[in-house]
Parts: sequence; structure tokens; C-alpha cells
Amino acid sequence: MRWPVILGFAALTAGCASADLPQDWRPWRSRAEAGHLFVRRACAGCHAVGRQGLSPNPLSPPFRTLASRLPGPALEADLSAIAAQGHVQMPPIYMTPTEIGAVAAYIRAVAERSRT
Repeated sequence: MRWPVILGFAALTAGCASADLPQDWRPWRSRAEAGHLFVRRACAGCHAVGRQGLSPNPLSPPFRTLASRLPGPALEADLSAIAAQGHVQMPPIYMTPTEIGAVAAYIRAVAERSRT
């Protein structure tokens, strides 16, 4: 009888701990995969978010180029600023700190895969 109670409590606790994660987040997904889900939904209308292709808006840089343009923590800082203020023609886009980290992880991953 103890195991069902313990497992139920663990599931409840895990659900509370991930309250600021995207709705389609699953525990088995990596941060980069969660970031990919977010950018497909929120950014792909203007940006090329994959390893290839042109951005639908020619003024919007492909995501595969952003990691080299914004190395290290500059990427997260830029994403935080975009979340709050927008950028050029881009309106502000609300992102939690967890989502910012996931998007940055995806941008770095897609840049690395594009180089190979």
C-alpha cells in the first residue's frame, strides 16, 4: 500500500515543480527538444528554425546562425530582452526563464547540427 502513495506523491510533486514549463513538455524531452517545440509554435512564422531553409521573413535570421552571432550567455540575455521588449520588427514574446533556457539550448543544438 505504501508504493502507490509514494508514487502518487512523487507524480504530484513533479507536476508542481514544472509549472513554468511549456504545456507540451514531457519529462523525457531534452531542453533542446522543448525549445524546438516552442520555436516551431512561436517563431517559425518569421524565422527558419531548422537546419536548412530560408526564413519566411527575409529580415529574420535563421536560428542556425544565432549561436555564432550571440556566443555564450549573450544568447540568453538577448532572448530575455526580446521576451520583455521585442526586437526591431519583432513584438515582445513572453517566455519564462525555463523557456528561454530551452530555446537557447535548441538554437545551440541546431547550429551544431548545421555545421556537421
